[in-house]
Amino acid sequence: MSWDIAIIAGVAIAQLILTWYGVHVSVEKKRVRNAIVIGVVGGLGIALTIWGGIRNDKAQQSLQNQLDTIQRNTEKPQPTPVVNVLPPLATEHTHGDWIGPQPVKNNPLLPLYEGERPYVNFGFRNVGDVAMSSLRLGVMIALIPKNDAHKSFVKFYKQIPRRGESGTLVPHTDDFTYSTFVGTALRKEDIAALNNGDSWLCAIGSVKWKDATGNFETYLFRCMWVQSDHSFNWQLLPEDNTEHVQSPK
Repeated sequence: MSWDIAIIAGVAIAQLILTWYGVHVSVEKKRVRNAIVIGVVGGLGIALTIWGGIRNDKAQQSLQNQLDTIQRNTEKPQPTPVVNVLPPLATEHTHGDWIGPQPVKNNPLLPLYEGERPYVNFGFRNVGDVAMSSLRLGVMIALIPKNDAHKSFVKFYKQIPRRGESGTLVPHTDDFTYSTFVGTALRKEDIAALNNGDSWLCAIGSVKWKDATGNFETYLFRCMWVQSDHSFNWQLLPEDNTEHVQSPK
């Protein structure tokens, strides 16, 4: 820093000498105007040189202070950062699966006969990895014309009877909830329509349930109709086992 001041002082002295010499020569040759101009310009140059030197010295001093502060802060032991670990959000979602139809021991569905009320068992199980609760099953058994069957879910959905809530289903077990559902009595013409394939016997239902992530509903849509060998088989329709998010109530 002292060398910077010495250099600035040397430049100022050199300018002072040149100014003095210029004024001196101008006076000896009786050029007063030149002497005045040289004196003013030389004095201004000396003043600007000194002022610039002072500003530069202050700027360097300020920069040095900042560097010293940074170095002191770097050398100080830094406090250990505190990391707050938030509890994980409930992101694990489970799934359910319909089981059935299963025969009812004391009320076999086949063979069909006039006046028969179709009894069918359906169950629901947890096939995911976390528990589900507040299950409410509902299934209706209906005879549906074959040509209307594929659009009948929407038509009959609001007519599904709901049963009371059951408990909790845990995953990775053989536990499931099931109920027996009964249709209306079959007439003679109903049995004829089933036997010739004009009508299907369908189960339309859903189960509402919840887990840690929200409220859900899983649809059931399975129909029984006559096959080419005159046997009856149950088939799954597109809405079957589809899952839908429900608004909390």
